Amino acid sequence: MVNILSSSAVYGSTWCREVLQPFFDSTTKVLVIPFSFRDDVDTSEKLRALYAPGCGKYYNLVVTPLSALGVKEQDVTFLNYFEKDTQKALSAIAESDVIYFTGGLPDKMVERIADYGIMEALSAYKGVVMGFSAGAMIQLDAYHITPDEDYPAYCECRGIGYVKQMDVEVHFDGSEAQQRGIDQALRSFGHKVYAIAEDGLVLVQDGNVECIGNVTVYGG
Repeated sequence: MVNILSSSAVYGSTWCREVLQPFFDSTTKVLVIPFSFRDDVDTSEKLRALYAPGCGKYYNLVVTPLSALGVKEQDVTFLNYFEKDTQKALSAIAESDVIYFTGGLPDKMVERIADYGIMEALSAYKGVVMGFSAGAMIQLDAYHITPDEDYPAYCECRGIGYVKQMDVEVHFDGSEAQQRGIDQALRSFGHKVYAIAEDGLVLVQDGNVECIGNVTVYGG
């Protein structure tokens, strides 16, 4: 299995493209699961306004880096949480080469994945899984959240569990709040925390961890 964890959708950048290229080509089918939205996105139309092909606010953020890796735009599929079709989603997961989790609210994303009825299928998935920010965090067995504008207090949550015995601090800039969060996570979890800056990426392949770009490792 391959897991790609980052803070931002940097995948088409020259500093990491060579490392990621072996996992993508013109036949790669990507399923995007944008379930990390805030609660004020409460209708299908509002979610489409964020991720609809061509006009969604975040559509190009996802598709452009994938295109740089050779993925065809027509082979990128987005699930709409409010247009629930669990059987169709299960088929899409089975047919995909890559599962892509977007940034946003990680705990809400895990909750919605379970509600949608696809948690078991995703947990059993053995292909390439990628995601930035919240989409990186939920790939872990457990992760911490450092206080920010969405989360007023430090908290620890369960992820999907692809990657075990490690944690991440996303959007790392060395702030005091992040350092406190990392220190608490080290005490709680007892394993390494990978602090990923905007120009960094962590690649986990069959349990082997590789840091690409700007990543700081804490703990032992």
